[in-house]
Amino acid sequence: MVASHTLMMQAVWLCVFLFLSLVHGHPASPAFDLSSIKRDNTGSFAIGASRNPNVQRSGPRAKLRALAKYGLPIPDSLAEFASDKGLIGDVAAYNQTEDREWLSPVSIGTPGQEVLLDFDTGSSDLWVFSSETKTRGAINGSRQIWSPHLSSSARQVNGSRWQIMYGDGSYASGSVWKDTILLGNITIPDVIVESAVTVSRSMVTDTVLSGLLGLAYSLPSQVYPVAPTFLDVLTPVLDAPVFTVDLHWHTDGLYEFGRIDTTKYTGEMFYTPVTNNSKYWGFTFTGYNIGPSVEWLESEWAAIVDTGTTLILLQDDLVKLYYDNATDAGAAYNSTVDGYTYLCNATLPDLHMGFENGYYVTIPGKYLNYTDMAELGQPDMCYGALQSVGALPFSILGDVFLKAVYAVFDIGKGQIGLADKTLN
Repeated sequence: MVASHTLMMQAVWLCVFLFLSLVHGHPASPAFDLSSIKRDNTGSFAIGASRNPNVQRSGPRAKLRALAKYGLPIPDSLAEFASDKGLIGDVAAYNQTEDREWLSPVSIGTPGQEVLLDFDTGSSDLWVFSSETKTRGAINGSRQIWSPHLSSSARQVNGSRWQIMYGDGSYASGSVWKDTILLGNITIPDVIVESAVTVSRSMVTDTVLSGLLGLAYSLPSQVYPVAPTFLDVLTPVLDAPVFTVDLHWHTDGLYEFGRIDTTKYTGEMFYTPVTNNSKYWGFTFTGYNIGPSVEWLESEWAAIVDTGTTLILLQDDLVKLYYDNATDAGAAYNSTVDGYTYLCNATLPDLHMGFENGYYVTIPGKYLNYTDMAELGQPDMCYGALQSVGALPFSILGDVFLKAVYAVFDIGKGQIGLADKTLN
């Protein structure tokens, strides 16, 4: 059992998190002065997304971070496992990028300081490790950090602060600055940059990640008082108010802003509107099928597309149905890690998801093999990349889903486009 003190602290932090959410609310972002933006030749550009092999895979950690990111309760067994394995620290803040992340170069300041950020459609904050970060070991190793005092264009925003808190009590916080950002071929001055003063020890173990760049649909940032998000600032200067995500299994990917490259996908692009009042990139899927033998299920399931989560997290009954049809793989629920595991040498069935517009996607079974369970002393057992979302009212389609599709995030029309592409 988890110690009563730990449970009490989780409850206290959850109350604080809810209180701050109410204080912040969801006010409209302030207007941004477009006259200060410098455009270089074109308003569209591509940025490579390189896989980060530095961090070790951990299935339980992947699920724990996803639950924590959206403020969901952590099952006692998973919390105890995480604590025993050192996944929760005294000053814990869960890295939203997960264990297998794609990092992209972004230049901050004058002269430019290149950092490697994880583009996250499930959050709206642009925060970085910096020369102000105090956590021991955070600015050692190969991590590229931002030093505001070495930038002639950096200005601290007095009276502002930021703090990201999760339902399990984890957090990160720091100071607020404005500085120049070079993203692709567009230079944007006076962008809000959140400098991390306090970060978790678990986050420090990834010595390559410099921070996050949030691209959520209309979610306010955690800066107080309220400030424009990066997407607020970037969108008006693009040739078209869109960005695309093209991640791949076991290789690098690509983010493109301001255009849709029709050579990157095959067949027709199918669009689904973003759910009304959704702060995330939310939509619905309407079909579900497993392998070649199970009949299609038809209903409406709410979901969000989140580049900052690795796993696919679906409703309990859908996940159970999938693993019930993977009996040849020895699949079973493991209460210790609150997730499904199976024999590593087995082949999982393909997963199919359909949409009302006629599109359906096949996620190869091999994509759903996340990692082995060596940390449990079971190297012959693997942790599935499809797990239950628990109490959250929507599913989370993370990087495992995105590796199977070419995705368009259409800010202007409020819709998500999906199309087939050549898979590895």
